[in-house]
Amino acid sequence: MGLLQRFIVAIRGLRKEIGVAEKATTPVEFCTDAIYWDLFDSGDSRAIVKWLARASELRRVSNISAGLVKHHNVAFEVAVVYEKEIDVAAERERLTRDIAKYEKGLTAAERQLGNEGFLAKAPANVVEGLKKQAAETRTLLEKARAALEALPKG
Repeated sequence: MGLLQRFIVAIRGLRKEIGVAEKATTPVEFCTDAIYWDLFDSGDSRAIVKWLARASELRRVSNISAGLVKHHNVAFEVAVVYEKEIDVAAERERLTRDIAKYEKGLTAAERQLGNEGFLAKAPANVVEGLKKQAAETRTLLEKARAALEALPKG
């Protein structure tokens, strides 16, 4: 029974980690050694897991599908199959706003870092903080641009 509880807890943790809505049901993939098949695959256990973990189906597989976030335990490996549907237009708008904000922040930081008067007067920790902030903003800008490029066209 303890193993079954850990299985359900793992599924719930994965659901939370990948952002599944609380009331949504999702398919679950799992693989386990043959000695545990009856524990996970019996009718009663299946019904309990499906109900407590909000699983629409339990799929026993030999290997978890590539790209799924999974939880590994000595007795089992489990993954929640979930592809979050997004509003492409709203996501495109959000990313465009983020990119504009990052570009503005990066421009301001680079302007300050390029100002010899500022660099001469500012304490070293302020200059280092500004350099770090500029690097982080540059990384966020690159990620936002890549995410925007990855969105489906249309």
